[in-house]
Amino acid sequence: ADKGFGREALAEMQKAISLNPRLSEAHYNLARLLIKKDPKQKATAGEHYANALKFGAAPDPALAKLLDK
Repeated sequence: ADKGFGREALAEMQKAISLNPRLSEAHYNLARLLIKKDPKQKATAGEHYANALKFGAAPDPALAKLLDK
């Protein structure tokens, strides 16, 4: 995968969250991007996944498993 795309996507999601912190899709996508891009950021990815759920995203068992949630 193109590393530039991942960085760009991360920046887009972070911008979306800064504009609307309750955007569940952005939190969810950010969690997925972070865990794929850098497994060391599991804690941060987990926080975004928790926020995604809090703001109405559907649970994702596969992602939860990656995050050990």
